[in-house]
Amino acid sequence: MRFGQAVSLVECVHKSQSVKQTIFLLGPPGIGKSSVAKEVALRNAGEQIEVVVVDLSNCLPEDLNGLPKTDGDVMKFIPDEWLHKLCNPEANAILVLDDLAAASSTIQVATRQLALDRRIHNHVLGPKVTIIVTGNRATDRAKASMLPSHFRNSVLQIVMEPDFDSWSAWYRAQAPRVNLLVLAFLVFAPKHFSTLPSDADELGSFATPRTWAMLGQLLPIIMPLQDETILHETVVGLVGTGVGSEFLAFLRLQKDIIPPADILRDPQAAIPNPEQVERSLLVAFCYSIVSAVVTNRAEGGFYNLSNLVAALLHLTQNKRDIFSFSFFLVESLGGLELRRDFARVVAKMAKMNPQTMTVVRQLSDVMNS
Repeated sequence: MRFGQAVSLVECVHKSQSVKQTIFLLGPPGIGKSSVAKEVALRNAGEQIEVVVVDLSNCLPEDLNGLPKTDGDVMKFIPDEWLHKLCNPEANAILVLDDLAAASSTIQVATRQLALDRRIHNHVLGPKVTIIVTGNRATDRAKASMLPSHFRNSVLQIVMEPDFDSWSAWYRAQAPRVNLLVLAFLVFAPKHFSTLPSDADELGSFATPRTWAMLGQLLPIIMPLQDETILHETVVGLVGTGVGSEFLAFLRLQKDIIPPADILRDPQAAIPNPEQVERSLLVAFCYSIVSAVVTNRAEGGFYNLSNLVAALLHLTQNKRDIFSFSFFLVESLGGLELRRDFARVVAKMAKMNPQTMTVVRQLSDVMNS
């Protein structure tokens, strides 16, 4: 299930007056499982839904069970503040019990009571509290243990997969606080978007949507330092040595490109023989002109879609994969509406140029996907 679908499901369950089904979100690390509740709260900001996240991997038994005290001849338990708050009948909240599969056995026992019975001892959750449990699968190789069958049989298990479309839309909205080169790299190399712990380097770093977002936030701060060591250690420390080396090479290419304004103004003069240009450098050229048009389109002049399409067709020639990369880059950087405008311009130009029509036919499945 994709991120947006998981959000819609949790939203429906939370709004239901009669069904309070515990949802168990499973999937690889760093893909946004614990962010589902936050997105539901953002979508329904007027309802003031509180999101409470309990990291089970760092919990002690008393964090869930509470501390014992005697009341005469009876022992009672004092709940933690978050549990006390959620037991209020008026509490409107989503409780995220995060990383259950990596928790200790004592924590798992307490969590199962809370997730299945909506209570800890005599402390009962309010009727408007929805429970989400998250965890990694054993196949994700993230120290996930197999949970008891009676627990798995009592919750709604949903397997979440990495969702680049939702992530890229979110990431694009963070600009200029994030570096869009991260997005461009992932459009061209989607296999690096979400990797598993088994792919980690010797320091244990591996690439996930979470670490890419962290890198995107740090690059605007680090790159102005112009210190290659700091840049290198930051990149590989977040996404791993192998993937990080590829990303750093992609960054270095940006220093060798011709100014995008020159390419857009006259692509034939700027790059007379694109077939002789190294493939990775062509990708950098395509990124530079797409990002220039997305950023400066409102200014008009040569920053328009017609010039962009003409330049891309000249650069890519019959290199379908690079043109496809550029096509999806338009959407990733500029949104779905700009992608549609781009497709209209390509179709319009095809009517005037038979050679372009051949390219359009080759890319029809991409443009209609």
